[in-house]
Amino acid sequence: MNMNSNNNSLNQSFNTASLTSSLDSNHSDLPQFPTNGLIGNRFSISSKNRDLTTSEEEDNNNTLEYNTDYGSIVTDDRLRMDIDKLKGELELKFDIDFTSSHQWEEIMMGDDMEMELKQYEMQDKIIEDALRKGIDITQFSEEVDDALRRYSNEISELYQQSIPDYVLERETFATMYQTIKSSGELLNGFEEMLQKFHSELTNISKEMRSLQELSITQHAKCSNRKQVVEKLNKIIDEVNIADDLVVLLSQGEVNDQYLQYLSLFSRKLGSIRSMKSGSVYAAKEVEDSAVRLLNKVLEKVYKFFITQFNHISNFNCLQSKQQELTLYRQAFIFIYKNTRNIARQLYEQYKDITERIYSSYIKSYIVFLEKLQMEATSRNDLIAIPESKTKGFFSSKSNKLQVKTSIYTVESRIQILSELDLPALNQQSLSSGTSAVTNQIKYPYEVIFRSLIFFIIDLVAFENMFVKDYFLSNQDSSPFTFGKSEQMFIENLSSYLGSTYDLVALLLVVCITGKYRMKMTSKSIIVVDNMFKQVLDLTNRRIQMLFDENLESIRNASIKDLGPIEENRTHYIIRRYSELIGSISILFEYIPVETQPIIIESTAIMRVEMSKLINKLSEEIKDRICRYIFLLNNYDLILTILVDKLNVSNDDKDFWLVLYEKESEQYSMEQLMSFPYFKRVMMIVKELFPLINLYTPEEINHPQLKKEIHESILKDFSQNWRSGIEEMNVIVTQQFPNFKNGMKIFQRILDQLFNNYKQFTQIVLKYFKSLKNSQYFIPETEISYEIKKYYVSFD
Repeated sequence: MNMNSNNNSLNQSFNTASLTSSLDSNHSDLPQFPTNGLIGNRFSISSKNRDLTTSEEEDNNNTLEYNTDYGSIVTDDRLRMDIDKLKGELELKFDIDFTSSHQWEEIMMGDDMEMELKQYEMQDKIIEDALRKGIDITQFSEEVDDALRRYSNEISELYQQSIPDYVLERETFATMYQTIKSSGELLNGFEEMLQKFHSELTNISKEMRSLQELSITQHAKCSNRKQVVEKLNKIIDEVNIADDLVVLLSQGEVNDQYLQYLSLFSRKLGSIRSMKSGSVYAAKEVEDSAVRLLNKVLEKVYKFFITQFNHISNFNCLQSKQQELTLYRQAFIFIYKNTRNIARQLYEQYKDITERIYSSYIKSYIVFLEKLQMEATSRNDLIAIPESKTKGFFSSKSNKLQVKTSIYTVESRIQILSELDLPALNQQSLSSGTSAVTNQIKYPYEVIFRSLIFFIIDLVAFENMFVKDYFLSNQDSSPFTFGKSEQMFIENLSSYLGSTYDLVALLLVVCITGKYRMKMTSKSIIVVDNMFKQVLDLTNRRIQMLFDENLESIRNASIKDLGPIEENRTHYIIRRYSELIGSISILFEYIPVETQPIIIESTAIMRVEMSKLINKLSEEIKDRICRYIFLLNNYDLILTILVDKLNVSNDDKDFWLVLYEKESEQYSMEQLMSFPYFKRVMMIVKELFPLINLYTPEEINHPQLKKEIHESILKDFSQNWRSGIEEMNVIVTQQFPNFKNGMKIFQRILDQLFNNYKQFTQIVLKYFKSLKNSQYFIPETEISYEIKKYYVSFD
């Protein structure tokens, strides 16, 4: 048997095996038939096989079963072509096994065949389509049955043909068996070797794991020991006080280097105290030596501060020592932390020294300022005091008027409110000029007051901040340190208040105090608030007193002593009052709320009393027109000053404006009535104009309502009205020295004249229309045009 025959035998055997598998894999080439109780029976192919062995051949009857559905067997190309042909025509599914002849006969013989087909026709779409196409199902079933028998015979032949091939290759199978057996033995050897090697690796892994655990344990022990050593070294360093440090703290001089050693010692004391509370034995051992060294250091530092305090002899030395002591603040903090009693003793001694220094310095400063103060005013400087009482033998009128003006005006004095942050007056600021010039410099009291209160506020604020920051005190030390200083300040103010009659100066004092108070409150500095309250209380009482005395002087003014009275000149009493009211109006927005009620009430009473005084003065003038002139000139003075100093309306301005308008109206009427041709027009208008819209001429029956009379009035007016206006302009200009006031009054006269003539023409045109064509009839536009020539705008 050659190799080719062996190969053919093997191929045949493999084809036989592949045939079995192809029965399942290629079953889709045949029509699919669903199985149920009637169809889907399996078929079997039986054959007698020979089992080949290495020793003998025996025939055994074996049955080879192929379990499959119909349409699952794949044969040669011819069978495939037949199946494909059938499949192309129709693919059907049946619930009845048409391959079984006896079942088919039973079905065909049954009475319900037609019914069954109709049922399948309704239930299965494939059968419905087959019946509609006219396919013969019986013929198709026979063809499938023949194909299956043919496939079964061919498989039996193929199986019988493959048996000899297996017999011929028995030696090859025996050799293959021996080879496989030797390979198994070799693999068993490899397996034993690998198992041994795995066991050795397992032992090595256990040893490495134990070594790793030992290494971790040793590393943790080493780390713990290092940490313990570091902590012990740190504790030793914190509690150990070196001998060099002890010598330096006990015998060294207190300086910058000493403060560094003191800081180091303070940290060690803190560590010892904290460790002692934590029951550290080392801290207890060094506690006694640390306490002894602490007492020595405290004594040394205390003596250092006492020595520094004793060197303070004056104000300049105090300022320099305060700057120097700030460098040693750490030393006082050391004392404060370790013993509060010694710190309190140092603080009390410092307060005693600064209280003495500040009291002495402020006293000398007050004396210095008093030399720069102007002479105080007197009772003769009240508003209604005659000038004759203020004149001395060597005094001049011009000098006295200048002093009076400075008392009641504020224009040159209000700038002090914008200079609150400037330094206080001192010898250095005044030493730039010669001594003769310096001795002649005098300041009003508000300048002296501003310098003094600014100086005290500055000292109190700085000292209070220094004490709180340096001596770590939350208490206000200013009542003790500056108690005497504030008392001297209040005494100086009280002395001035008791002798002054300068109401403007007092108003400036309360304004300055209020501004400083607001500034200190905004900075949360309330240590001087009590002083501010005392200043306001004292000054308000004096302001009320001065208002009362001025009112009393106005009420009790002697008209004879206030002469001479001239109608075309303002009175000096009115000028004083105007300047005072104007100054009060300017300062009112700066005046504290505590003082404002006094001002409002007093000025309201004063303007009423002053109006009475002006009326009394006007009564000394016999001529009525001159009396009007006097009142208008004085009212105008008051209003001019108020308007110049205050752009907005207030009670005083409104009050005097009403009086001015009233007198101006009366004066205008008097001036017009002084001209006969104007008087006739005004009288006829006064009598007839209210009646023209109510009654007819017959009902009026007035003797003046005649054409001849009206024509006469027109003639008289037309011939004189231009010259009359010119003459009135000259008169008014001479009577009122204030050009603006005179023009305002003259314009009012012209307005009244025009209104009266306009009403007169209405009477004429209503009752005597023919007079419109008269040569004496003057159109209103002509008069209006002429009057506008005298109008002047003062805006």
